[in-house]
Amino acid sequence: TEGQYLADASGRPIYAVSTSSSGGKTETGKAALKKNFSYLQSVEDFDKDSPEYKWELRISPEYVHNLLEQNGFILGKLANVRLSTLENPGGDRSPSGRVEYIIWGGTLGSVKLSGKKMMELLNLNSSFFDVEVGTPAPEVLKVPIENSYGMEVGKKEIPIKVKEEKKQVWSNFVQSHHVITGSKDEKIIFHGYGKGHGAGLSAWGAKGMAGGEEPKSYKEILAHYYPGTYLVK
Repeated sequence: TEGQYLADASGRPIYAVSTSSSGGKTETGKAALKKNFSYLQSVEDFDKDSPEYKWELRISPEYVHNLLEQNGFILGKLANVRLSTLENPGGDRSPSGRVEYIIWGGTLGSVKLSGKKMMELLNLNSSFFDVEVGTPAPEVLKVPIENSYGMEVGKKEIPIKVKEEKKQVWSNFVQSHHVITGSKDEKIIFHGYGKGHGAGLSAWGAKGMAGGEEPKSYKEILAHYYPGTYLVK
C-alpha cells in the first residue's frame, strides 16, 4: 500500500476516520462528526467478533440522579426517562439508530442531553443503545442446605438461566416513555452496541471482512467503508 491514498470523487484525499466497532451498522459523517462527507455513509458492519459488539450497563436511578446534580442538572427526584426504541426509532435518533438526545425528567424539571453527553457522563461505549427501566431477574438462586436434623448448615447458589427476551421480571418499556418509580432494586438498563462514534472504517469489521469465509482484499474493505472513493498511486 506504499504510496497509495484514498481520494473522493473530486480527487482530494479523504478524511479517513475510523472506529473500533460499530455494533453492526456504521454511522454517517453528518451524524457523528457534524460534517457531511459523501463517503461517510451508514453501511453494514462485520464486527460480531468484537468484545464490544453488544454491551450492557445497569445502574440505579439514585446514581443517575447524583451524577446529574454533580453536573449542574437539578431535576429533583427522577421520575422518568424518554428515548424511542431502536425497533421503533423517533426523531431523537440518527438514521442509523444512534441517540441524538435523551430526556431525563424529575419532580423539579427536565433536561435534554445529547447521546455524546450521556457517553461522557456514564462512560458508555457508544451512543448506540436502548434504555429500559425495571427490576432485573436474579442471576443466582440461593438454596439453603440442611442436615439430617433439618438445621441449616449452609447455602448453595444455583445459576438461573433465563432467555434474553424474558430476562426482566417486569418492565415499563412502553414506547419512548419509561417511568422511574424508585422501588427497591429498580435499575436503569442500557442495552448497547459497538464502541466509538461509529463512523468510517471499523477495525473489528475490517478484521471480520478479511478473515471471513470469503476473505476480502484491502481494496474491497476500503471501498465498503468509504463508498465512492478510489485508490490513487
